[in-house]
Amino acid sequence: MNLPRMLCAIIVLSLSACSSAPLIYNSSDNSPGLIKPLQELLPDSTPVRLFFVHGVGDHCPGYALGPDGWLNDKNAAAMGLRPVSGEIEPADFINVNVYMGGEKDPHSGVNVLKRNYSLALPGRENTVSVEMIEITWSPLTRWLKSNQLGYDSPSVFANKVRAPCIELPDPKIPSTVEAPPRLWLDEIIKEQVFDRNLSDAILYTGTYGQTMVRGLAEGICHAITSTDKNKKCIWPSAQESDKTPHKNLFVTHSLGSRMTYDMFLHLLDQTKDSKTNPFPEDERSSAQGFIENMIANTPALYMMANQLSLLGLANVPPQVRSSDSVAHPFFWKLFPVNDLDAPSSPSQATSGPQVYGNVLLELTDLKSNVDKKSRKQTGGLQIVSFNDTNDLLTWHIPRRYANAEATPGGRPRINVTSVFVQNAPKLLIMESPLNAHVDYFKNPAVRDLIRCGAAHGEVLECPGR
Repeated sequence: MNLPRMLCAIIVLSLSACSSAPLIYNSSDNSPGLIKPLQELLPDSTPVRLFFVHGVGDHCPGYALGPDGWLNDKNAAAMGLRPVSGEIEPADFINVNVYMGGEKDPHSGVNVLKRNYSLALPGRENTVSVEMIEITWSPLTRWLKSNQLGYDSPSVFANKVRAPCIELPDPKIPSTVEAPPRLWLDEIIKEQVFDRNLSDAILYTGTYGQTMVRGLAEGICHAITSTDKNKKCIWPSAQESDKTPHKNLFVTHSLGSRMTYDMFLHLLDQTKDSKTNPFPEDERSSAQGFIENMIANTPALYMMANQLSLLGLANVPPQVRSSDSVAHPFFWKLFPVNDLDAPSSPSQATSGPQVYGNVLLELTDLKSNVDKKSRKQTGGLQIVSFNDTNDLLTWHIPRRYANAEATPGGRPRINVTSVFVQNAPKLLIMESPLNAHVDYFKNPAVRDLIRCGAAHGEVLECPGR
């Protein structure tokens, strides 16, 4: 190949993939996917609360609602959103001591930022009032990562790239010899992807996960009440939420999805003296009515960069055996340890799979129970899972996870649609792993699918565009 042809090939390869069409399919059976548009999810003028919950990595307040955030003015306009006020109020900081006790800790807590918008939907004269709520739980882990792994990630603290909210390692920590400089790509993967991103998932699967999920709950409770930021929040009653009804939408990112599901599951767990529940029994009891209403009035969750199957590895029991993991759609069974209760035939022993840490299954049960208790048909719950295949920190929803929602002869209450998108240009043999992981909501394809929906695996045309 001569030089001009080589240059042309490089240019074509470098510019490819920015406009690749999304792959949209149903996670349960791999059929072409369906996504309901906003005008169908929000059929009337009931006010909406839209919650942003970030995932792994270092996030500063404003990551979603700031001038350069996920929902900057350009992205908001593309979604049909107009800010009610041009000013963005400073974020509140909910100190960890509010819900964990002890002295105030200026480095550890949760930020809450709110902003009001009006949403214009096709074919409607009246707009819908939307309160955007940004929860930043990153302050709970940023200082920990700096202290524990900062010695291994010097590039994170370089003046040119250091985010203003990232804490330097505690100066009292004894110095360690700095490792020789890494090559560019290795530096990004080791010091950013692993030291500052994946480490959050490690923290969550350990004992500190209780502090993180309680922080998320405290942030959401403060956001929807008038509780002073220096006081512990008390969830509203079911009667209060009935007086001021809202529809709820969630945009969650990587670990933030699992944290959100766990928060709901833990708060609605009424098992007495539960040793594994991070919320005290009295707090769960008082929150139950409101959280049930919240789930009943949540028509959709949009998950970016999912990690459910990875985090499920933290739920593998010590007695598990390889024979328990043979895939068979629509059945889910945990075999007893007692040999007397073991399956009596090989066919019974292959009725798996075991689906570890499947919060989708548990969320299905919650949704079903809420519907029965309220005697209302709430229209189910749509979950849309967005993934970039070059995102090193995403694991798209496996079919066996979605199949575990269903029961023989029944229909799943949760519809899981998976979408593969591309968040950054492919440069020869790679896509930036950082941009692939963090730029989902900046992707026009993601915004169009949320606003306009999809049918038969194709993005629907947005009316009025």
